[in-house]
Amino acid sequence: MQCLACLVFTSNSENEDFREMAVARAKKVWLLNDLINETITRLGIERDALASRCHALEEILGDVTMKVKGEAAHISTWVANVEALQRERDQAVAANNILSKQIERLEELLCHVIEVAREEIHGRDRIDDNEYE
Repeated sequence: MQCLACLVFTSNSENEDFREMAVARAKKVWLLNDLINETITRLGIERDALASRCHALEEILGDVTMKVKGEAAHISTWVANVEALQRERDQAVAANNILSKQIERLEELLCHVIEVAREEIHGRDRIDDNEYE
């Protein structure tokens, strides 16, 4: 297959206007072809640059994802520790409430023992006073 310009230059056409028009069209085709090739080259370079940038961004995203997962694991650990401490606090509060009630009962019992002891002491004093009389 021959190009249009080759056909124009080898043509035996007697029509000079046709030949000039064909040469002008061939020049336009060559210019368009050069422009298209330059555009293809430029777009290829831009595509390669974008592909490189995408790859770099994917690496950054991977690094960030790993860091986030690591931080999430730390946060999960911290949350678990806080929850464990809250449960321990709740148990301590419950134990404290039980101990407070036991202390109140012991104080009441101690008051009762003191009262009984006083009554016994006063009762002995009366008995002792009666013995001396």
